[in-house]
Amino acid sequence: MKYIIIILIFNFLLIGSNLANNLKMIPEENWKFFSDQVMGGKSTGKIEFYSQKQKYLRMSGNVTTENNGGFIQFRYKIRKKISNNIKFLQIISRGNNEKYYIHLRTTGTLLPWQYYAKEFKVSRKWEKITINLS
Repeated sequence: MKYIIIILIFNFLLIGSNLANNLKMIPEENWKFFSDQVMGGKSTGKIEFYSQKQKYLRMSGNVTTENNGGFIQFRYKIRKKISNNIKFLQIISRGNNEKYYIHLRTTGTLLPWQYYAKEFKVSRKWEKITINLS
């Protein structure tokens, strides 16, 4: 069993769009946690919201491959149309020196296994991570 902690600052920046300012204020109730239990796995976890110098979201939990499991995730569904001019996504994160993935879905990625993914590594200090969307 692996204990996971990842902390992400709330303000995802979608560069090239005025939506960036709106996303900084995303309400806590719009974020959803889920795990491999949706398909029979045994991983557990939670998300918590904090505010110090800025708001951030903390995900923690136990990930296990027991019963064909192996993930914990959180998500936010953007309901507003986003400009096609967005070039990259920035997140500010810290965690446990492990690799993580961000999955992006569009209106054209309907099935559960359809998404765009990018791997990134978190360290124990806050770092800005830029994900090129091209």
